[in-house]
Amino acid sequence: MISPNRPRSNRPTVDPKAKHPLCLESQRTCSPEDCGEVWVYCDFLKAIRNKKQEHHEEMLEWIGGRFDSEAFDRKQETKEMKNGSPDWRKMS
Repeated sequence: MISPNRPRSNRPTVDPKAKHPLCLESQRTCSPEDCGEVWVYCDFLKAIRNKKQEHHEEMLEWIGGRFDSEAFDRKQETKEMKNGSPDWRKMS
């Protein structure tokens, strides 16, 4: 059995003092709020990337004119995760 604290080259090491939730890594930013399930998100990305798509203008307007799915900010994602998560330590 491999120790969970053993560093691995393909994932970050665990900091026992870190407060959770904590975003460690990602390939892309998360989907926008109220986007729906994964298949709806895929359709959304197709629509905003291709001006010939039927809902291109509608989706760009809905998202505020710009959305970069490739962008990723670990600190911002952690902040958003904390805002949307209840404090489990205060739950009974």
